[in-house]
Amino acid sequence: MRPQFPSGAANRAALYLLGLLAALKALSLVLMGQAVASMLAGLMAGDPAWGAQLYWGVAGVVLRSLTVWAQAVASRRAALGVKEELRSRLLERALRNGTRSAGPSDGGLAILATRGWTPWTTTTRSSCPPW
Repeated sequence: MRPQFPSGAANRAALYLLGLLAALKALSLVLMGQAVASMLAGLMAGDPAWGAQLYWGVAGVVLRSLTVWAQAVASRRAALGVKEELRSRLLERALRNGTRSAGPSDGGLAILATRGWTPWTTTTRSSCPPW
């Protein structure tokens, strides 16, 4: 059974951004691998220009570290967006249906909607940049 995620515009943008970051991460691996292979081949052949490939390797390492950081930030922000959309749906449904005889109490529903159901709500919000 596939999970059904809320299909908001922010979620689609986050998926596209995460896909782009994954492609850049793959490019960084290619840059690092090409640099290592070229440097080893240059060393074995005795070519003095093997050091020029070091810059491509460093570029790959920097690109990889930036994409890993950006993926962590983008995934946290996407999770926050999904959580906020789920909370708004919960509030909309609770207001539409009114009082009920079964299910969580109104206090439990209020806590669920405001504080959330995940223990990492406060830590995730504080670790995301404000943009």
